[in-house]
Amino acid sequence: MEAAGQINTQIDEAINTSGFGVCYLSESSGEESFQDNDNVLIEAGMFREREVSQGQATCLLVREANSPPCPFDLAGHRILYVPRENGVLNGEMFHAELRRKLSWLMANAA
Repeated sequence: MEAAGQINTQIDEAINTSGFGVCYLSESSGEESFQDNDNVLIEAGMFREREVSQGQATCLLVREANSPPCPFDLAGHRILYVPRENGVLNGEMFHAELRRKLSWLMANAA
């Protein structure tokens, strides 16, 4: 976001006015090693709060399968684990699964 002002307020407004969000949680922490990005975890939590308060689907989480355990329970969330074979992205599988999950999310988001 390039506008002047409080970034937290701008993020909150963007999340509250969006139809849905996609949060890619993982970031590289070295060769074939991943960790969750703290800022994205917070934003995913903001989407989750909105889901609970509004009772509608709003977020898809994307995560590397070999990331360390998340600091909160992700069970029951819409998660796309990035498909990799021997550390190499399976682009076709990722694209197909992302398309399927986004189609569902768009159909169920307000």
